Amino acid sequence: MACANPDIVRIGIDAEDFKDLFKRGFNYLPVYSAATTYNTSDIVFYSDKFYSCKNDNTIGQLPTDTAFWSIATGISQEDYILDEDIDNAFNEACMKFKPSNFDNDSDIKLGYLYLTAHFLVEDLRAGGTDSSDGGLVTSRSVGNVSESMTVPEWMQKPQYSFYATTYYGRKYINMIYNRTRGAAYTVWSGTNA
Repeated sequence: MACANPDIVRIGIDAEDFKDLFKRGFNYLPVYSAATTYNTSDIVFYSDKFYSCKNDNTIGQLPTDTAFWSIATGISQEDYILDEDIDNAFNEACMKFKPSNFDNDSDIKLGYLYLTAHFLVEDLRAGGTDSSDGGLVTSRSVGNVSESMTVPEWMQKPQYSFYATTYYGRKYINMIYNRTRGAAYTVWSGTNA
């Protein structure tokens, strides 16, 4: 299922946009590119196999060329984020995303990508059959080190609490918060009796 939201379709957001925004923090499948310069021990994925580069400054040499590459073992696609994982998160984000919360196409794109990142992190956390979640964490410790945080009360409300479980979700709800709260005005007046 592809996102059918007309604004998302018109803007044409895809997995490459996601990777461009989130260069760090996600371990993407290192798909081979003939235009990239590789160095010794760099790993690439090509034709359903992983290869390790044998020489520095290798460019344009297919991974099947044994003078430049060797098959890498002990590596699985499951160790990486695939474009399909990003597409699945796009579809989940599409169900919740409201372009009307944003002023222009670049803001729509940024908001949609942050919401997608939130869903991707939640999907990665699910980890298959062991998908327990502790909910909002306000403190944690390891050995002598402890960390505490306060989750704002408004983030604990049902409509926001799911998004407060990841950094990307919190960033997203901060983008839309003022636009989703509604506004109330008091008008003072009198009567002529």
